[in-house]
Amino acid sequence: NLGLALLRHTEDIGGAMRSWGEAARLKPQAVAPHVAIFETALRTRDLATAEQALARLASLRGADDPQTLTRRETLESRKRNWQAAADTLRTALKSQPQN
Repeated sequence: NLGLALLRHTEDIGGAMRSWGEAARLKPQAVAPHVAIFETALRTRDLATAEQALARLASLRGADDPQTLTRRETLESRKRNWQAAADTLRTALKSQPQN
């Protein structure tokens, strides 16, 4: 996809984010653009953008989705909100005790 090519081959983070934003606009129910935005925002320490992408993922997949919870824990850790990270991790473990 264009966003991935921009990010990996030209290191055009802004272009990649715009590409994924456009993909999300064109296909509002698509999860992949929001995952890409979230991951890239974390790498660039843009926690506000990561929070927005995660909110959209939660609305698409559900706040209790294991992958959403894992991403929430990662974001809370990056924000150094240790209690929220621990609480989220506990919730994730309860939702999938076999893991």
